[in-house]
Amino acid sequence: MNKLRLIFSVLLAGVASVLALITAVVMAGCEVEPVEDFSVSVSPQTVQLQKDQSQEFVASGATRYTWSIDSSSASETNNPWGILSSTTGEKVTYKSLRSPTGGEEFVLRYLTVTGTLGTEGASNSSVATASATVLIYHMP
Repeated sequence: MNKLRLIFSVLLAGVASVLALITAVVMAGCEVEPVEDFSVSVSPQTVQLQKDQSQEFVASGATRYTWSIDSSSASETNNPWGILSSTTGEKVTYKSLRSPTGGEEFVLRYLTVTGTLGTEGASNSSVATASATVLIYHMP
């Protein structure tokens, strides 16, 4: 009986060692290096648009992109200066919907793209974000 326990203990220790080795090899292949420094760029960086004109913007430097337009007042919710073709993706098109009135030379709005680099949701993930801003001048 003692010999059987000894053999069983040796076998169990061997199986545990093999499982630990397999786990270490698999986990080593899944490591993600931390993202230290990256930036997002967008082209063009500045545009002048009149009512009903459009401009395509292209972002680079990340794996996913989210776009947003500033809204400096609550009234812009119902009467925005411009609209985006999409709020995600590498490329978007902005269309100007209004022109300045009352003698204004221009109205400035900001288009921001936020880029994400890395994989979200994994236990060993490394995610970083960076942003770039476009100046959109609405001209008469």
